[in-house]
Amino acid sequence: MDIQERVQLLATLDVITPAAMPMGRSVGIVPPQPIQAVRESALIVGSAMHGCIDGLTLENKYAVVNSQLLAERAASAKFDNETQPKEWFKRYLEVLRICGWTTQGSEFTTYKASERTETVEQVTVSIIQSLGGINCMAYRRVIANSFAKLRTNTAVSTRFHQKSTETGSAKFRILPCMQTKDEHVAMVLTSMQSASKTTATEAKVPGRFWEVNVEQTDIRYAAAECLLNMHVYNGAKAQIEKKLAGNTASLIDELDLG
Repeated sequence: MDIQERVQLLATLDVITPAAMPMGRSVGIVPPQPIQAVRESALIVGSAMHGCIDGLTLENKYAVVNSQLLAERAASAKFDNETQPKEWFKRYLEVLRICGWTTQGSEFTTYKASERTETVEQVTVSIIQSLGGINCMAYRRVIANSFAKLRTNTAVSTRFHQKSTETGSAKFRILPCMQTKDEHVAMVLTSMQSASKTTATEAKVPGRFWEVNVEQTDIRYAAAECLLNMHVYNGAKAQIEKKLAGNTASLIDELDLG
């Protein structure tokens, strides 16, 4: 598929219009700011956490976020992620490919816990490490550090929880990424679904769905190794940004891990 074909597909892409941001915020809640950190950082965007390993440029961080946002909005325009998660994820990957990503997708799998004391966070980190290849330890480190930093920031933690959860369940994506030697972006994409086995689970760990014990939770996930060709992305960048129709920087919570 050449650049012009991608641009044409993007121009006709159906996307949802996100809900307007609230006019006011609670006292003490700091709103998201544009990306600033040049070191290792976590970018929280809705129900997605991007772990950006040191060396990923500012331009490439925005490329990762914008392509993910567009794929999410296009998938949601066709399918309900609550009732049609498989179809939603397939469409999500299709749109990522139009934006310049190559992906090796997988079907949703039920996680078989070997250790019942594991948390949702620990399971997520383990899945990422298993897919990371030669980069597995770097991916594991950045996501573990992202969760640790998240626990110290009440405002961002609250937003991530609210965007990811419904009553008794959570749907979220964890995406560690790094810049390659030729300045493209490598990433492991994990799409996670957790559902409480008891109605009391959420009350036990308010605002911390990732700290729930797997003994209390059913977990399903799909994962993919991905590579973003920045030459392709930059050729379609103007149309991607036009389709997003807004300043996406205002949707990003950045946590400096340096």
